[in-house]
Amino acid sequence: MTDSLLGFEKLEKLIEASKHIPKDGYILEVGVYKCGSLIELAKNHKSRTVIGCDTFEGMPLATYQKDEFHKPGEFYFSYLQALEKCGPYSNIVLRQCLFPFTFSYSEDFSIAFAHIDVDHWRGT
Repeated sequence: MTDSLLGFEKLEKLIEASKHIPKDGYILEVGVYKCGSLIELAKNHKSRTVIGCDTFEGMPLATYQKDEFHKPGEFYFSYLQALEKCGPYSNIVLRQCLFPFTFSYSEDFSIAFAHIDVDHWRGT
């Protein structure tokens, strides 16, 4: 399996859970960091579009509160780095945004499975 901060056991559970989803709709991951679990989702769902949303600038100042464990800028992995890492997977679409505030979509947008992996309380 791809390198992920989730660790093998949690990543295995995520992939197993993603196998029990409706046949229509996108797979969405919010908070992709270095794309580890995003790539695993893409590899296990080759016929589906897997959308990865992140600021690609590290933990956003906009969601930071003084009691947060992670500081602004932590987990920085640039959009270009993520594009390069996800390049071999044609079913991955990266969206640079602060979800849900700057994430745009059409009315027919439906999500079959979402992995929300953000570390600030307000982002969750």
